[in-house]
Amino acid sequence: MNRGKRANLAQETLQILEKGFYTINGRNIDISAAMAAAKGSLTYYSPDNAPNVPQAPKGKHATTIEITDETTLEAAARLTATHPEQSVMVLNFASAKNPGGGFLGGSQAQEESLARSTGLYPCIVGHEIYEVGKACGTCLYTHAMTHCRDVPVIRNDSGALIEPFTVSVVSSAAVNRGALEAKNNTGELAQAQAVMDERARIMLNVCAAQGHDVLVLGAWGAGVFKNSSADIAKMFADLLLGDFEGSFRHVTFAIPAGNMKNQTAFKEAFSL
Repeated sequence: MNRGKRANLAQETLQILEKGFYTINGRNIDISAAMAAAKGSLTYYSPDNAPNVPQAPKGKHATTIEITDETTLEAAARLTATHPEQSVMVLNFASAKNPGGGFLGGSQAQEESLARSTGLYPCIVGHEIYEVGKACGTCLYTHAMTHCRDVPVIRNDSGALIEPFTVSVVSSAAVNRGALEAKNNTGELAQAQAVMDERARIMLNVCAAQGHDVLVLGAWGAGVFKNSSADIAKMFADLLLGDFEGSFRHVTFAIPAGNMKNQTAFKEAFSL
């Protein structure tokens, strides 16, 4: 799918979300109530209060951890079907400054795919978190994040409209290591992994506090933000096999096969 097609689909998605329904095989599918509920559900964790989310309890579950050759949307659809009684949460690898990243212009990354295929964008557009991101003055960004519950998913990765299902979404920006390197900001580069470690801890605590025990994660920040996939994999392994051991029922790291380096790093970190 080229950039122009993706941009057109983004506009079509926004039109559907505004109308509150779409049509499959001559049948109208009403998502207006689901969208209203999702927009009303947003919880904001500011840079000051995010670190205060309580530590998740250990030992509730015998956690299944898997690294799969899937997109975030594919993993979310599968886990929603296989865990119908559980609350599935997707981590949005968010832009700190622009809701949906560059999806309106047809850009393609994990956040753009979510924004183009779900009801996420109307839930987060205009929120103060983006002003915080613009004003923070550092490419470390902040620990600010949002949580939206039961966001409708209306498209698959090819852009086709589908029978809707819902997932909850935590949006959080990774450290932009690439920007720090471009600026030769040695002081902040020295802090970058410790900041990521703490941000991941907070994100997992938010997931637990919001009642999610099935998570779709991935190689967060290891794409255009240029964090080391090995470091990100180790970060998650240290947390999920350490302080968060047994905190969740099922954790999927959805990493498409086009990025074998990331897949390999996660399999090695988790000894899978």
